[in-house]
Amino acid sequence: MALGSGGSTGGVAGIGHVSTGDARSIAQWKTFFFDRPAVVKAVGRAKTAALARFAGYVRSVARRSMRRRKTGASPAGTPPFAKSGEIRDLLFFAHDLRSGTFVVGPLGFKRSLVPSLHEHGGSVNGDGRVIYLKNSPGRDATGRFVSKGVRRLVLKGMLVYPPRPFMAPALATSIPKFAATFRGTVTR
Repeated sequence: MALGSGGSTGGVAGIGHVSTGDARSIAQWKTFFFDRPAVVKAVGRAKTAALARFAGYVRSVARRSMRRRKTGASPAGTPPFAKSGEIRDLLFFAHDLRSGTFVVGPLGFKRSLVPSLHEHGGSVNGDGRVIYLKNSPGRDATGRFVSKGVRRLVLKGMLVYPPRPFMAPALATSIPKFAATFRGTVTR
C-alpha cells in the first residue's frame, strides 16, 4: 500500500483505508515502532502503572475478605477474621525491579509464620513460648470474670492451623479485571 501526498489511498483487502489527511511521513510513523526508546519507556511506565493498579486491587480484595470479629476463629477454608486488624493493615504490594513483577501479601510480622500458616495451613511446635493476649472485660470460656488488660498464655504442644486462605482467593477474584487495568495505558 502506498502512502501518497494527495487525497487518500485506495483500500487494500484486509488492510483498510488509510487517509493522508494525517500527513505523517514514514520517519514520523517509525517513531511509534515498539523498538524505539521513547515507546519502550512509555510502555514500561504504562505496564508498571497498570500492574501497580492491579496489585492494589488484589490487596483491597484481600483486606475486604477478612471480616472483623472480636472472638473465635473463622471456619477452615475461609479468610481469617481480623481481630486486631493487624493482618489487614500489614498487607502491602511492592515492585520487584529484577523480575518486573509485583508482590502482594502480608509484611512486617517479625519472625512469625502466622500469615503463611493461615494461607496454607500447617502446624508449629509451641515450645513453651509465651504470648500475651488482650482481654475484653467480661466472662471467659470457663465462665470466670476477666478484666480489661493482657493475659499471659504459655504455648504447649503442637499448634495446628487449618488453611484459611486469603491471598489466593483475592487473586482469583481479581483475575477477570486484569486486562481492564491495561486499557488506555499507552497513549503517547
